[in-house]
Amino acid sequence: SFSGALARYPRIFSKLFINMVKAGEASWKLDLVLRRFAEFIEHQADLRQKIKGALFYPVILLFAGMAVTLFIVTFIIPQFAEIFLKAGIHLPLPTLIIFKIGIGIKRFWYLFILLFIGTGLGIKFYITTEEGRLRIDRVKLRLPLLGPLYRKAAISGFARTLATLVASGVPILQSLDIVKEVIGNEVLARVVGNVRTSVERGQSLSEPLKISEEFPPDTVQMISVGEETGNLEGMLNKISDFYDMSLGYSIKKLTTVIEPLLLVVMGCMVGFIMASMLLPMFDMIKILRH
Repeated sequence: SFSGALARYPRIFSKLFINMVKAGEASWKLDLVLRRFAEFIEHQADLRQKIKGALFYPVILLFAGMAVTLFIVTFIIPQFAEIFLKAGIHLPLPTLIIFKIGIGIKRFWYLFILLFIGTGLGIKFYITTEEGRLRIDRVKLRLPLLGPLYRKAAISGFARTLATLVASGVPILQSLDIVKEVIGNEVLARVVGNVRTSVERGQSLSEPLKISEEFPPDTVQMISVGEETGNLEGMLNKISDFYDMSLGYSIKKLTTVIEPLLLVVMGCMVGFIMASMLLPMFDMIKILRH
């Protein structure tokens, strides 16, 4: 079968796509299923592009500011500090702090690189463990500004994926297994696992979602209504559309908050560096006047 041929290449074709194709073959609606999957992928790609586009400028601004600050701290400040020390001027505390940091980076730069690489590898290894992935994903959902965005994107993906699978004729238990794998968050994946257990026992989808308190009450209520009215697919699509729209507004608000926040942080850094350079200059001017 076509789905069997696709299953031979799991690195290229996702489990979601393979199971949808299998359902399309069984229901003789392969063309409709493929069209539905294409629409699903377009939705996901559009959502990712919105998030990347919103965060592109703040990230570039942050890295540019860090690069310029690092250059000033490691090359400019030490030269000024040496001039002041040769002139017999006592370095103020801000100048002394930045001077020591700059000298430390210049002398032991390889240790900082090794520390950076080691920390990255340690975090990567920790994420591969079940406990580490669970804790990291829980932190992501609790972050002050990015947490709500992350939760909205995950819930939208959950609703859209489940709706697409159900509409394509994939059995509900199999659909929930696939959603659990592709939701991308261990906390929410465990909730989906509880939902699957509930459905397997003949219970509802909405009750485990309500107990978990990880899904907003309006989402749980809409899923409950969809189950009662036999329109689960329609309700899930409405949930996904709502969260996609809400996510777009939240991203715009986030960018309006992040940009001035970054400017304030960079302004404080520049002010501290300027103070470290100007304070000893004032002392030098006083000495020259005397």
